[in-house]
Amino acid sequence: MTQIYLLNGPNLNWLGKRDPKIYGSETLAQVEAKVSHRAKAIGLSLIARQSNREGELIDWIQEAMAVRAHGLILNPGAHAHTSYAIRDAMMDAKEAGVPTVEVHISNIYAREPFRHTSVISAEAAAVVNGCGTQGYLFALEFLARQSHPATRKATGKSASKKSVKKTAKKKTAKKATKKAAKKSARKKSAKKTTRKQR
Repeated sequence: MTQIYLLNGPNLNWLGKRDPKIYGSETLAQVEAKVSHRAKAIGLSLIARQSNREGELIDWIQEAMAVRAHGLILNPGAHAHTSYAIRDAMMDAKEAGVPTVEVHISNIYAREPFRHTSVISAEAAAVVNGCGTQGYLFALEFLARQSHPATRKATGKSASKKSVKKTAKKKTAKKATKKAAKKSARKKSAKKTTRKQR
């Protein structure tokens, strides 16, 4: 089954207890269960993990690349504002055909000024911001609509073969048209010669 990685960064293990007015009352376990249930319903397998350590998040992004996952849902927490290392890992994942959707539960642009800048967004396929925990489901739906790396390659090869076949057919048709034109011209020329001889 095609895999989606759901990665949550620092302090998100405290969901449900940490400032419910901003982050809501759902626990991380409840969020993961909700996303996993939806993933199964659309034929995807969810691997959900959380860490307060930057390096561990990078390890999991690289793991997703190694297993050729369908995509990543990443809530980097405060790392969004500071981690160029996570940005680089996301860039590598993007080049490997594993897109990342960046998710923020709260609207980072309605909070403290230091939260207004995300240094990783440029490497994200999409950003879901301020939609509460529903944002994880939006990210999942977005990734579900993206073709898998293997499918993209197969589609590319298929398209290439079709293009070659079409080109070959066009060339054959042109040759046939030229031959027909030459034959017609020869016949007309022969008729004129015959009339003159008469």
